[in-house]
Amino acid sequence: MFKCDVCCLLLNEEVDVCPRCGAKKEHIKKLEADQEKKVIAADRTNTLLASLVRICDELKVVAEEGKEINLDPGCYGVFTFTLDKLDEIKRYAKAEIEVHINRNKW
Repeated sequence: MFKCDVCCLLLNEEVDVCPRCGAKKEHIKKLEADQEKKVIAADRTNTLLASLVRICDELKVVAEEGKEINLDPGCYGVFTFTLDKLDEIKRYAKAEIEVHINRNKW
């Protein structure tokens, strides 16, 4: 696996010019084996974390509608609780993605 040190694009093979930013071959570096292994291992987890953020956005619509209907205090409480936790879950997932980026696990 290779990485452009100008735009950070990951590539499966060495190229003469970065297809994203046009950087020359000297900017395309082969990842060390341990770094490549880390990138591959993190790919699925990062995808799952991004999915959590997306699903939270979808659930927010559901919970907001339920809260608006306000059938009874129990339902209202469940939807309010859900909305509060969704924001927290999104913040946790985004923070973990940032940790991965800062540790080159992208």
